[in-house]
Amino acid sequence: MAMKTKRKRTPERAILLLAACAVAGPPAWGLALRNSSAERVVAGLNPGGHYTLEELQHEPLSVVNSGDEGAAVAMSVAAPRAGELNDGFEPIPDPGWIRLLHGAFSLRPGDEGRSNAVIAIPDDKRLRGGQFQAQWLSRAVSQSGLKLDLKSKLLLILAPDEREIEEARGKVEKGPGTDFQLGRSDERADGVALGRTVDLKRERGVSIKLVNLGERKATFALTPVFEEEGGAPRREGFERSPNPQFLKAERRVVEVGASGVGEARLSLDIPDQPRYRGKSWLFTVKVEELGVSPEKTGYYRLWVTTR
Repeated sequence: MAMKTKRKRTPERAILLLAACAVAGPPAWGLALRNSSAERVVAGLNPGGHYTLEELQHEPLSVVNSGDEGAAVAMSVAAPRAGELNDGFEPIPDPGWIRLLHGAFSLRPGDEGRSNAVIAIPDDKRLRGGQFQAQWLSRAVSQSGLKLDLKSKLLLILAPDEREIEEARGKVEKGPGTDFQLGRSDERADGVALGRTVDLKRERGVSIKLVNLGERKATFALTPVFEEEGGAPRREGFERSPNPQFLKAERRVVEVGASGVGEARLSLDIPDQPRYRGKSWLFTVKVEELGVSPEKTGYYRLWVTTR
């Protein structure tokens, strides 16, 4: 198999270390590994796209033999078990989406093995907005027969479908921005059920109201985001939603006439999984007026508890 090694003495950012030593009599040997990160997030991927980690993040995957004994190290990618999943992420449907260009290394103490990774997303529009987790595994066997497994996470975030917004952006009449307001920028929905689509307008009276105070028609784009730029107000006991795509807007683009009021209906669709019960999350929707300079942006916040 292809091999690529590089001497490295500087410490890595994230370290997961386990030393295994002989229990009786000298000489004593130790096996230890550390990797380039315990968790890597790769965002903005598109179905049908082919990427490499070096292109996206200018950094390959790497593992360092930080022990005092030479070792053979094999790297691979696998789907995580249920208990290993980050909130908001599902197991990668096929670990074959990620291919390591170099997977086997013979590392002396202090040596580093580096491998670029090719990420190929199937051309399936249903994957848009998905968040998938894979496990990056490093298995070492020392010269004296000691064994060590090291696990890290690869988190893939696929871009949502932006075609409706991009089409509207290209058609909207350019001009000065109107004065707009959100009817209510903060709302709350408690005891939301899991495992079904919850129509927030019908069941909770919750929706985004867009108030156009200007004298011409305005076009607004709505995008669920992790959090607003510059940070959002915090509320005790709440954390940001682990997946903005749990919240959906019935329309991503809303036109509002001069001195008019528009509405965007919302729904929540949170999987029925034990890890999502009894949660307190903040969902954020970015509201952008299209075709204006300077750009005008507002944020709608929905504080949600699940049952």
